[in-house]
Amino acid sequence: MGSAADVSQTQLTAMLAVLAAVFYLQYQRSREPMTLMWFWGWMLVLLRLVLLHIPATHGHPWARTREILCNLCVILPALIFIGSFSPDRLGRRIRIPYYAAMAIPIAIYTVLQGLWLAPTPMRSAALFALAVATMVVTGLWAMKPGYLPPALTLSVTGCALLISTLNIRAGNYGENIFLVTSLANIFTAFFLLRKYRERSAAVRLTAISFLLWAVWPWLHTVQWSGAAMANAFMAALGPIRLLAALGMVLLLLDAEIRANIRAKERERRARMEMGLYSTLDLNLNSGKPLRSVAGEVCRKVAAGSVFEQAALLLPDPENHLYLAGHCGMEVGMASALDALGRGTSTAQLARFIEERPGMALAGSSFRLDLRPLLDSVQAAGDNLPVPGLASIVAVPMYSAAGLMRGAFLLAGQRSDDRLHPDDLLAVEALASKLAIAIENDALTQRIMQSHKLAGLGRLAGGVAHELNNPLTVVMGYAEMIAEMAGDRSIREQAAIIHAESLRMKRIIESLIRFWKPSPQGFQQVEVGDILRDIHRLRAPELERSGIALHLTIADNLPTVPGNEGHLKQVFLQLLNNSVDAIQRSEAGTGEHKRHRIRMDLSLHLGRLHILFSDTGSGFADPSRVFDPFFTTKQPGSEGAGLGLSMCYSVAREHRGEISAFNMPPDGAAVVLELPVDTEQEREMEGASAVAR
Repeated sequence: MGSAADVSQTQLTAMLAVLAAVFYLQYQRSREPMTLMWFWGWMLVLLRLVLLHIPATHGHPWARTREILCNLCVILPALIFIGSFSPDRLGRRIRIPYYAAMAIPIAIYTVLQGLWLAPTPMRSAALFALAVATMVVTGLWAMKPGYLPPALTLSVTGCALLISTLNIRAGNYGENIFLVTSLANIFTAFFLLRKYRERSAAVRLTAISFLLWAVWPWLHTVQWSGAAMANAFMAALGPIRLLAALGMVLLLLDAEIRANIRAKERERRARMEMGLYSTLDLNLNSGKPLRSVAGEVCRKVAAGSVFEQAALLLPDPENHLYLAGHCGMEVGMASALDALGRGTSTAQLARFIEERPGMALAGSSFRLDLRPLLDSVQAAGDNLPVPGLASIVAVPMYSAAGLMRGAFLLAGQRSDDRLHPDDLLAVEALASKLAIAIENDALTQRIMQSHKLAGLGRLAGGVAHELNNPLTVVMGYAEMIAEMAGDRSIREQAAIIHAESLRMKRIIESLIRFWKPSPQGFQQVEVGDILRDIHRLRAPELERSGIALHLTIADNLPTVPGNEGHLKQVFLQLLNNSVDAIQRSEAGTGEHKRHRIRMDLSLHLGRLHILFSDTGSGFADPSRVFDPFFTTKQPGSEGAGLGLSMCYSVAREHRGEISAFNMPPDGAAVVLELPVDTEQEREMEGASAVAR
């Protein structure tokens, strides 16, 4: 009989070793922490079986050591298994897993009870304190939200503490080890059922095996009809453990099958999503407004992705974000995102994301809590709670140079499944495609403007040359008439002809300069000093008119080669243009509110960016503002429509570029880009890096 039992134990040990190897191989494939914990739990169970095969003489120190090790191999696997289904942690600063906090006092209890064979009051008090600590951690763990009802938890842990106290008083120290083991196995069964909502055969087998594992050791108290029957009944505990291990292996296989099914479903959905996005017309050169394109993109993303809500933030010429489009979002949330964008620059959003590396999902996507960012841009008292901002998936858009050019903000995940990296591949591809489309549109607009203005310049230059000679004759005869005429009225009329001819000559000279700008008097210019002088001279005057003039200049900016007088003339022209736009908007609406003009100087990719923006009426047609003689002023008013054309010619003189935009929801901006000396730029960048 003993030989048959040994064979049975050997077979059980071999089968558990095979199952433990399966857990290890599965962990090597999946790298899941839960699988690793299962492997180590069953390795401890296997270690106990091996220890039981090692003979030990009663009274020998090895016998006591073996008993302590076997008891540890009873309690620790139970705690590891329950911890694998409940990864919560105890504490705020030092985050200790609950199963580890529970294992420390019970492990000490196990060692001490193995060493203290004779009960004493001091030993009982020490073991009672360890038992209380174990039960307190157990109660805190089980009372976490979403686990068990608090009343049931308190009842179970209270009864367990009472039983352990009675065992200690009776000197039955070892009984508490099996008590905690049974309690842990019961909680493992409940946590397993909580984790796996679908009651598959593997789930039911594993849960039932853990429940039997929990109650089976206590059946030794039953008075069996014979020793053989009792031994056979207790020997069944080994197969119960084997069934639990087999059930857990089936859980892993079931999870892998389900993962493969979900992967195929994700692949199918990704193809459908890509197909849906391929129907989008991202050709911004067709004349379709960017807001219209953004709205259509958001509708497609909300319809095809795993998210029901989508929003798109894009930068304005001041590099602040605005809500270009959204779909599926409530008005309050959309307004909050728009307010967040208007108070946040692209650089600030990029820095906000970089400071939270732990929130990365996959690729370039992040899960963010936008509430701190919204609170930082809202005025005091305006920071009202907005539901949904605590968990936003952001998919940034980057230009070819690596600069952030906006972001998709996604919320309202359709299912409770954990977000997989493949779920965002299509949206990330769409974000890259949209960023390229916006960048290409800006480049195309510049090229078209350059070609158009070059043609206008050649035409204007030819007309100017043709008009210059006859105009010189007109001016000469006007001077002769003024000198020779005796009649005063004739002399006055001749003077008027001469004055208007001079005005025409200046216009013709402007046309020639627009056609062939010639850099003259170039030197290294501190653009920031010019803007500071303009701000100091014009800010008080504009303030009296209800216009705030803001100046922002970045640190450590290099100088640019250029003509200081011409650049100052450009800046004054752009400032006056903004003032005129604000005055026209007030005249058109009849409202008098406080307006703003912003002058901003910064360095981007080897170019100085000078930005002039205002809150006026905006441009009627931004693509034509640099055309010669194009003006929106009333006929007969001051100005021939050459002011911004002159700005364009000065930009060409300095090998720079100038662009005009309308600002959402109102206002306009003009950006002048001037190249800096490459060697000087490297020196300034080196100084900035040292300063950082």
